[in-house]
Amino acid sequence: MSKELGKNKETLEKEASIVELTKTLKRKKATLKSLKTRLKNNQNKIGSFQRSTTSSFASRMDKIDVLRKEISALAKKAMKIKSLSREDLEALKAMTSELNDDSLFPEEFQQYYTMKAQIESGEFNYEESQKARLEDIFQNFVVEPEKKDKKEIRKIFIELSNQFHPDRASSKEEQESFHQLQVEINEAYKKNDVQKLLELKALFGESQEIETTSTNVLDQQIEKLQIEIDFISKQIDRTSQEIKNLRQSEYGAMLTGISKAKKSGELDEMFDEFDSMLQIFQTLRDGLEDSIKINALSPILINMMQESMMDEDDFGMDLSDFFDLEDDDEMLFKRVENPRFPIDSSVIVQNFNQAFPQIRFKKSYKDSIQGRVITAVYDDEDIIYEIQFDSSSINAFTDKDFSKILESNSFLSHFFIHEKFLATAKARDTKAEAIRAFQNRKVEAFYGHLPQGAKNVLMEVKVSDDDLDNWSHYFESHLSFPFEAKIKDYLIEIKKGTKIIIIALLAVSEDVGFILLGHPKNKEEELMQIPLIFLEGVKKNSKITDILTAYRAWAKQELV
Repeated sequence: MSKELGKNKETLEKEASIVELTKTLKRKKATLKSLKTRLKNNQNKIGSFQRSTTSSFASRMDKIDVLRKEISALAKKAMKIKSLSREDLEALKAMTSELNDDSLFPEEFQQYYTMKAQIESGEFNYEESQKARLEDIFQNFVVEPEKKDKKEIRKIFIELSNQFHPDRASSKEEQESFHQLQVEINEAYKKNDVQKLLELKALFGESQEIETTSTNVLDQQIEKLQIEIDFISKQIDRTSQEIKNLRQSEYGAMLTGISKAKKSGELDEMFDEFDSMLQIFQTLRDGLEDSIKINALSPILINMMQESMMDEDDFGMDLSDFFDLEDDDEMLFKRVENPRFPIDSSVIVQNFNQAFPQIRFKKSYKDSIQGRVITAVYDDEDIIYEIQFDSSSINAFTDKDFSKILESNSFLSHFFIHEKFLATAKARDTKAEAIRAFQNRKVEAFYGHLPQGAKNVLMEVKVSDDDLDNWSHYFESHLSFPFEAKIKDYLIEIKKGTKIIIIALLAVSEDVGFILLGHPKNKEEELMQIPLIFLEGVKKNSKITDILTAYRAWAKQELV
């Protein structure tokens, strides 16, 4: 008689409820993870854009500052040239005076020079200042939990903080571990990230005896799942609103305008004005040096005066126009209903190296890379396609270039490409063959150092864009409980090398992956939760050892 036949109806219903609630929680967590990633990406784009533009301006201002000092010193020498007429002296004096006039530079640039002096004196950390400034900006868009929810989050925070206070550590190594956990706990609480706090609690919370036959335990599990689903649902709502708040702000408008600024040439025009100013300064410096050398007014300076390059319009810049970008969020990543290249159709990527300017390929792949269309979306007014490269294309990349592709997008075999780089092509393989080819090359690129048995496991698992699910299915078929393993790395209160009997798969955490239930060998009463990444096999060349080796290598690459 199966175990199910021995259970009453109420128990079966509760177990079914737990299965459904677990699926719901998993979907909620996936949704939240996607939203948190989107929010973080938006913040990173804003920060990166501000840092890059600031850096570009700063480097140009540094050059201008150096040139101004050179011009000032050279002008004093040039004024002493006896052959200069009164008119030449007046013109030269006016020219150098105008270039050294502080009114040519907006207030923001003057503040930069003050900040530069503070950096050089050690009174100011520019990177930390930028980071703090961005954190202050993003804090304005945070959606706080309701008062009741905040209290519940704080309860979890206090419980974890007390449990992992450094004073409770029994060794220096454990104290360092507690300190790191405290950092994670504080950061999660600061961000109202209840999902992270719950995962830490599940991973490192106090061990409890498990009575799998108790109906009361099933009720507790149902209640725990419902509470967690409620917590995650509310965090989803808060994160969604935070994304919306950011997108509707002037900083969010910057996101939708960056590509538009690049496309229209506004960014280049703004820097062109700086470069034009630099060119004027350099020409004046060269003219002054030449005048001093020949002891007369240089033809370079005469040409400058005649061409009237000192007109005020050459120096005027209104940066507010550049940052006044309209919000076009409604068109951002909206699906194209009837794309020029239909879904699942095959396309060739023309001028491949130009299609990916962010990746510098060693080899030219002109008109040799193709794949199939996954989807088509709007990016502002442009149309971009998500393309799955076919197996022939994947195998055509050199090892170095394929590694660059993985660095750019290590989780997917799909890439977004502008419509102008695509043309219709004939299919050369199937979707399954393309995915398999990508998996094979990814395994060799990331895990080529592993024993062949571990690499075979990774091939069988089919690590792709839904790795944890693939591992879960693989474990169902290839892990038989109980099995013996040993601790690979130091774990709280468990020494390295300790042999463990694993009796069940307990939970899944987005941070450390699978959590197992087990006990030290010959100590069945000491049940504990152990992340799978801390385990290694006991016997060499065994299937269990290959699985643990493969999973640990994958987890360190993708999770940690």
